[in-house]
Amino acid sequence: ANISVSYAFRETTKFSLAYIRRTDNAAQIARQGVTYATTTFNVQQALGTTGTWLATAGVSYQGGTFDSLTGYGVAYEPIAGTSLRSLSLRTVDYKRDDSMMSLSGGISYMPRRWLRFGLNYSYDNYSVNFADAGLKDVFLPTYDAHRVMVGVQIGY
Repeated sequence: ANISVSYAFRETTKFSLAYIRRTDNAAQIARQGVTYATTTFNVQQALGTTGTWLATAGVSYQGGTFDSLTGYGVAYEPIAGTSLRSLSLRTVDYKRDDSMMSLSGGISYMPRRWLRFGLNYSYDNYSVNFADAGLKDVFLPTYDAHRVMVGVQIGY
């Protein structure tokens, strides 16, 4: 399901809000279903009077809910009285909840309708929470990502 709305505050300023909900199969584990819900808010602002410069900013949140699925796997078990954990093979539940928060911003220069140059920055914060505590840090660790992208678009 998708729903979105856009509003042109002025001729040079546009806001957009979108919500997307979808189901899929998990990429990491066969036969595990997942439901994703994504909310995105973006702003576009034309700079100057010529229409050749465009600034953009956005924020989005994506949550993923993975179905319960048990199987034989590797897990880390706490060792009593220490902060250490031992690796063991046992039946585990791969149910988990993911979340990703993204912030982005950029600027584009369009000297012609068919030519665009751009510079963009994005920050992503990804976290995962397993229902089975023994799966923490086995795979899919929490991380932050900073990206700077430079691009050229040529239309034909």
